[in-house]
Amino acid sequence: MTPTPGNPGSPDGGGPQSELQRTVGMLLATQQKLIDLRHHRDRELRVLDGIVRFSERMSTAGDLAHFWEAVADACVDSFDCETTIVLEIAGPDTRLLGLRGPGPEQPSQLAGLRRLLEAAMARGAGLIDAATLATCDLGAEPFAAMMFAAVAGGGRSRRLIVAAVTNQKEPFFPPIDAAAEPRLRLFATQVAALHEMQESRQQIQSQLSWLDRAHAALRESEDKYRHVFADAVEGLALIHCSTGIVRDVNAALARLCGAAVEDLVGKTPPWPSACRDEGGVVEVELTMREGGSFPVEVKTSRIEFGGERYRFCVVTDLRPRRQAEAEQRRLQEQMQQMRKMESVGRLAGGVAHDFNNLLTVISGNGELLRFAPLDDEQRQMIEEILAASRRAQALTQQLLTFSRKQVIRPQPADFNTQVGDALKLYRRLIGEDVELSFAPCAEPTPVVADAAQIGQVLANLTINARDAIRAAGRPGRIDVRTELARDPAGAPAGEYVRLTVADNGVGMDAAALQHVFEPFFTTKGVGEGTGLGLATVFGIVQQNQGAIACDSAPGAGATFTVHWPLGRERIAVASSSAPGRAGSGRELVLLVEDDRGVREFASTALRGQGYEVRAAEGADEALAWLDGENRKPAILVTDVVMPRVNGKALAEMVRKRLPAIPVLFVSGYSEDILAQQGVIGADVALLEKPFTVAELSTRIRAMIDGAPA
Repeated sequence: MTPTPGNPGSPDGGGPQSELQRTVGMLLATQQKLIDLRHHRDRELRVLDGIVRFSERMSTAGDLAHFWEAVADACVDSFDCETTIVLEIAGPDTRLLGLRGPGPEQPSQLAGLRRLLEAAMARGAGLIDAATLATCDLGAEPFAAMMFAAVAGGGRSRRLIVAAVTNQKEPFFPPIDAAAEPRLRLFATQVAALHEMQESRQQIQSQLSWLDRAHAALRESEDKYRHVFADAVEGLALIHCSTGIVRDVNAALARLCGAAVEDLVGKTPPWPSACRDEGGVVEVELTMREGGSFPVEVKTSRIEFGGERYRFCVVTDLRPRRQAEAEQRRLQEQMQQMRKMESVGRLAGGVAHDFNNLLTVISGNGELLRFAPLDDEQRQMIEEILAASRRAQALTQQLLTFSRKQVIRPQPADFNTQVGDALKLYRRLIGEDVELSFAPCAEPTPVVADAAQIGQVLANLTINARDAIRAAGRPGRIDVRTELARDPAGAPAGEYVRLTVADNGVGMDAAALQHVFEPFFTTKGVGEGTGLGLATVFGIVQQNQGAIACDSAPGAGATFTVHWPLGRERIAVASSSAPGRAGSGRELVLLVEDDRGVREFASTALRGQGYEVRAAEGADEALAWLDGENRKPAILVTDVVMPRVNGKALAEMVRKRLPAIPVLFVSGYSEDILAQQGVIGADVALLEKPFTVAELSTRIRAMIDGAPA
């Protein structure tokens, strides 16, 4: 029977044998597909495994420093290829990011590879064959095949992963063909994702690090703010703009208010609401918790944080500033007073000099008239002239004392006598309406003092007492007493003479007593006192190692107590004696004086004492006479301040000719002028104008004889 289609017996009709063959063929084809799928899966698994290992490696590395070198290593492992190249193309630049295996490294080789890759990309191809590769020097054996895939780049740059194998090694490596190209693109995609993730990770780490630093800086800033806010010297407050409630204050403001910090927070500020939201500076009264207020300055500025507006207030206590301003005004007034006093002092010093010259002539010639044959009436007139001259001399000394420019020369003296003489002088200044009494110590009171300073102390104390009595508006008296004392408070231990000046004037309260000896302090009205009198007394007493105190009460008068150190030697109280001719001699005296009246008086007085006198008006005349005269003078008597050449310079020039000649300086100028002339010193013999005949002749005699001047 002939087989027919569809008949099981037919050869092509689906007999058992044919069916078996088809089945076997299908099984073989399926097996081959399974094998191919397995190979494809193995290759993909290898790529994925390489990606996983690469991801783990990069997660351990933690940075991008060697990312592309790791990509090249992973690509070699994943594709089992001979060479992997990672390039970056950015504009005209080509940079080699990673290379494993033989490949291009030089710039020219990289440029050639770039041309091949850009040409392939332009064609949409991902493979380059051996013939094309042979056209460029790629730094290795000719490549048999090359595939590449792009990794997403940032901006205008592109990164390419290139896998290649050389002709020599091609048999030993899996084929680089169209089947492998998708896996390379997958690898490139994963690399791009990993790179992006790594960049994000780095950015996150950088941001976290920045946040850590910012957080630390914020904590430091908060600590600084809290430290500055809490410990600031000025009072600080933070006030909510809309509610006007205090959110925070520092300890300084709490101290100003006399309260605790928690007592002020959550309440309205302790000053009027004059401080506006827009800020500014206002002066207001700050109310203390326990009552009372004082002026403060509030500087306000507006700040915002946490979506809320606040007023930041700096509160300054104005009391120290007001006190400083008052002190500045007081100092300015003192400066003006000092300038006025200095001007008056300069005037007094100048007047005193001219007056001393006149007094020298008047009193000197008056003394000379004592030796003339006069009747009693004429002699009485001469004595009146001399007495007036002595009073004028005392007034001149007062001027110098007032200007504090007197020449201070402490001498042994009797304190009782000095006080008595001073009170006689100041009796008229005190006035007839004030009773003045003096009870001297019964024992001798020797001291070493400048009589002018004792007079200045008495003048200030008695005149101050007179003013206090007149301010009380009632009959008054001033009681002056001297007595011996020991070891007074505020002075070194020892023997003292105590001077007490008491009055029944208006008196002073405790506050005034605290400042009574301060310079420029006065309880008198404007223009009625300088505030220097008691300060000058205090300075004089302190200069002489003494002590002074005051006891007073309102309406009870004041008592000033001065303790003056006793001198080491008991001295006899000098008594007045008739004029004599002390200090006479026959030596030649060179007298240089620019004032004609003084020059003529001194010449007459010395000639009357037996001396031979050569008088000169100035230094030039004296030196000319000295150079032309064979006789040498026994002493030079010269004024200090003269035109052209002063007395000190003249003395130096004379001593070049006569080294051993003694020099006696005479002057009516104040201490500061004499200091400028260089004649103030312990070794300088100085006779102050006005001087008497006895004083002049005695000093000359002592200096010629070599006795201390």
